[in-house]
Amino acid sequence: MPKNTENEMIKIHIEAPEIEADEEGSTFEGETVWAIEKGIGKAEINNIPFFSNVGFKDIVRYKNIDGINTYIETIVSKTKTIGVQWDPTDEEDKDKVRKEWSKICEYLDSEKLDFEPSHAGVFVISYPIETDIEDIFDIIDNSPIELDIGWISGEED
Repeated sequence: MPKNTENEMIKIHIEAPEIEADEEGSTFEGETVWAIEKGIGKAEINNIPFFSNVGFKDIVRYKNIDGINTYIETIVSKTKTIGVQWDPTDEEDKDKVRKEWSKICEYLDSEKLDFEPSHAGVFVISYPIETDIEDIFDIIDNSPIELDIGWISGEED
């Protein structure tokens, strides 16, 4: 009898969309996200993907291919992702960057948004799929620290 793995944390690899190599010849192979097992071959995404069209809390189907849990398709889409950037006023001053990030976090928490950082100056916001994107733009525009929109999941550049 197979072991019941429901509600266990797993990692799922999501292949990257076609992205041209950068000037050093590097390409982006995809990203690996945390997920909660929801039955054989199904899982709920448990962090905010940066580059794929999969969202936080989406239910996805995956298959283990050569020992890697590989994304196959989204079953239920619950959120969208928007990439956000800010220009830290003094990137060399780590305390100042932390204070700016703290202000951003407090503000986004007050707006009841989920978010996840990448590195100083870059993070993603996850928002419910039924939310009007203009409402998210307004939240970004009203931040105590000036923010810029970097990308929106599912949108072409």
